[in-house]
Amino acid sequence: MSGTPPLLEPQAITATSPDAPALSKSESSDPVFKVYKPSSIASPAPPPSLPDEYFNPTAADLKAAQATLAARTQALVNAPLELRSVREAREHGKRDRWPNVSGH
Repeated sequence: MSGTPPLLEPQAITATSPDAPALSKSESSDPVFKVYKPSSIASPAPPPSLPDEYFNPTAADLKAAQATLAARTQALVNAPLELRSVREAREHGKRDRWPNVSGH
């Protein structure tokens, strides 16, 4: 037997009230809900432990981050000037598209 737990079939649960008369499956208009019940035997696998070196950036990581930052800075510096109305319209469109996100 392997270490994987057996697959469970979803169980059908019907929504009925205690006052309602018993109806056959074909006459019932109540929705049928399928509920997944995971096995109590199977426990989730613990996340793999990472060595401390994983969290220390390498020289290549730092160079890539610096290059990205420099490219973004140059793109902003070399961007053409915009009229205030054009800039505000663009920012207003972003605020309308994502109303719950705050930007700096």
